[in-house]
Amino acid sequence: MNIQPQAIPELLHQIAALNLETPKSFGRLTPAKLVQIYNGTGPDWMPAWGATGAGCLFKSVSACCADS
Repeated sequence: MNIQPQAIPELLHQIAALNLETPKSFGRLTPAKLVQIYNGTGPDWMPAWGATGAGCLFKSVSACCADS
């Protein structure tokens, strides 16, 4: 997923509105740094292929749960 730095403030607003947990560092990082470490799904230490696989798994589980 390709996120642009200008989208970060709105995403952080949505995170706060949904009362989601974030690492404490989120508040200290610039939008450019958040984009640099963002890889879709998973923590920033996870390689892109792992994040892609996790994202596919979550989509599959989400689709299965929506049917029930």
